[in-house]
Amino acid sequence: MVAGLPAEIHLLRWLAQHGVDHALMAAGGEPGGRCHEIRRLVSSGEVGTFAGLQSIECVPPMTGLASLALSVRDRLVGTGGESASFLLVDAGLLYGFDLAALIRSHATSPAIATLAVRRVSRREARPAGSLRVEMDRSGRILRLARAEVDPTLEFETAGVGLVETDLLRHVDPDRVDVTLEEVFQFVLRNQGVLVGEEVHGPVLELSSPEAVRRAELVLASV
Repeated sequence: MVAGLPAEIHLLRWLAQHGVDHALMAAGGEPGGRCHEIRRLVSSGEVGTFAGLQSIECVPPMTGLASLALSVRDRLVGTGGESASFLLVDAGLLYGFDLAALIRSHATSPAIATLAVRRVSRREARPAGSLRVEMDRSGRILRLARAEVDPTLEFETAGVGLVETDLLRHVDPDRVDVTLEEVFQFVLRNQGVLVGEEVHGPVLELSSPEAVRRAELVLASV
């Protein structure tokens, strides 16, 4: 809970404010599960309005990126084979940056994925596994590396990305352990285009009681 509400409520409100109209939540698809409770709260109006958010679809917790890829492919691509863009959002964080600007940037980019990135704060403790990014002046991503491998890189991923469904062709549906980082590394090795877009605004960790209290203070100030 964050400020008396499930963290997903804050996240969905932020998404709705920036024009997201459909959400796919991998938070338990069983009746009476967490996702269904979140959907009930949103549709009932008990926790405010979510203008523009038309539907929240609940699916069972994903066993890996392959499951996510199949779910997105079925919903967006269908049998036509056309490409479409979708958002990947780390629901373990809360955000306060301009998501609409990130969406506009990706819409005019040749990139197969546009990742929100932020400058690494030397004052803020970062998770050991955070993913650092090296970019050229145009924002094209040249290299991805874990913080423990190369702590000198100035940017890190910020939990949100715009992705083309074409990227899902690189996901092996038989591998439940494949990660998004592996897919991005594959794209880079094969001269594909990944872009980093620097974002400005809160990206709030929720990994500890202290982090939740800090997030509540930030939410109360905006």
